[in-house]
Amino acid sequence: MIIQTNFKNNLIGLVRYLWRESIYAVVFSAFVYYLYDVRDLDFLASFSFVPVSLFATILSVFLAFRNNSAYDRWWEARKLWGQLVNVSRMFGAQVVTFLRADAPEYSPQQQQRVVELQQELIFRHIASINLMRMQLRKDINYAEVDPYLNAADRQLIRNMKNPACALFAAQGIQARNACSSGLITDYRFVSLMGSIEQFYDIIGGCERIKNTPFPKEYDSFVRYLIWILITITPIYLLGIFADDLSKLLIIPSTLGITLIVGFANKAGEMLEDPFENRIHDIPMTTLCDKIESDLRNQLGEIQLPTGNETQDPKPVVVW
Repeated sequence: MIIQTNFKNNLIGLVRYLWRESIYAVVFSAFVYYLYDVRDLDFLASFSFVPVSLFATILSVFLAFRNNSAYDRWWEARKLWGQLVNVSRMFGAQVVTFLRADAPEYSPQQQQRVVELQQELIFRHIASINLMRMQLRKDINYAEVDPYLNAADRQLIRNMKNPACALFAAQGIQARNACSSGLITDYRFVSLMGSIEQFYDIIGGCERIKNTPFPKEYDSFVRYLIWILITITPIYLLGIFADDLSKLLIIPSTLGITLIVGFANKAGEMLEDPFENRIHDIPMTTLCDKIESDLRNQLGEIQLPTGNETQDPKPVVVW
């Protein structure tokens, strides 16, 4: 996710991203200029600009609908991950306050078990949200989460199609066992299960966005319209510049229109799927690092490893 702006780098990146459209716009507009100025095909300047303006208006309607819908998907995904951060903090607070290792009625063995249970619940949650991130990116690396899990959980996630949900279920089972053994009351068990239920809602919402692709008909239709617009623009621009000494302006003007329309199209295209690993997508790795830092602080850990966001070689990007 971009957190700083650099106009020069953004402009270069835009041209690089739209290199096909840009090359076609320059070459074709130069060809139109050659036909008109060198080959004396004067009829090329007789077309009115009105049809191309109507065509551009139609294209803008489709672009606006597509981009608004794509941004809605991106913003919903960001809200879900923001909710995940908040609910995770609440879950950590519940774990460390509901399970009290310093309760006077506990035996030393029970106090030790409470400390272990706190760490198991917190670390399993850290593993579950990282698995959720990897599932959404369709790039699961079990070695990354193994240090947070015990042997039974490591075996469990390798046998499940949805390992993140499997860990959420394991959290509920362990909370139930803690309730059965008297480590937490029934009321506190219900409260913990309420947090776990919210985790299911969040991952379900993310999977709905991930598994419901944006209709490709809109993407294909908009692409065709853009290429047609690039083709007809230099011809109709001749009607404006033909009687002036600035006929060559049809080349940069066509390129400028191409970049503007192309950028609007690419912006919507990039926002359609917010769970990839691109700079415009949801910074799930950074959010997972933030959650881990907060939860381990709640356990009393002060010196924590540096998050992944500092490892990126590009200072303007946080993943």
